[in-house]
Amino acid sequence: MHFTAAVVKQVSDESIIDLIYTDRSAGISLLFKTYYKALVKFADGYVSDMNTASEIVQELYVSLYCKGFQLRNKKSLLPYLQQSLRNRIFNYHRNNKLRSRHMQSFRLFSAEDGEDVNSRIACKEMKVLLNRSLAGMSNKCSMVFQLNRIHGLTIKQIAAILGKPASTIEKQLRQALSNIRNEFSRLYPD
Repeated sequence: MHFTAAVVKQVSDESIIDLIYTDRSAGISLLFKTYYKALVKFADGYVSDMNTASEIVQELYVSLYCKGFQLRNKKSLLPYLQQSLRNRIFNYHRNNKLRSRHMQSFRLFSAEDGEDVNSRIACKEMKVLLNRSLAGMSNKCSMVFQLNRIHGLTIKQIAAILGKPASTIEKQLRQALSNIRNEFSRLYPD
């Protein structure tokens, strides 16, 4: 059914409700033409976005069409529609907050998880490079490096354990560090 602007202005809420009960499609169409603009403006006051307001109002009309509605007072549709719209707007805000919280948690979880995975991968790669580098140097240099850097012994302690002068231990440690630096700089030129 097609309603002219003049018909829409003159029709009462009671007539719209009666039409909805006799011909749901025509009644909802008339209800839409009568209150759509006012409801979008009302919703925009709560969501501050005309497109979102329009979508929420359209969802209200679809819901009314699909589910129907029961009115106690047949003389006042606007308060009923505004309350229904307020409820939908409340649900919209609640769902957006929940969605935002989930997205924030997801971003934090993804970032932490991604950093953790990247850190573990980088750490494993460095261990492989270090082991390769240690395997490629003399046993003396490798042992001095491991005692100093991995086990935390001082040069004097290593010299005492190995029975060598501290200057020899320092030289072997410098040689080991130089070999490791060269190995890393070949693979990571920056």
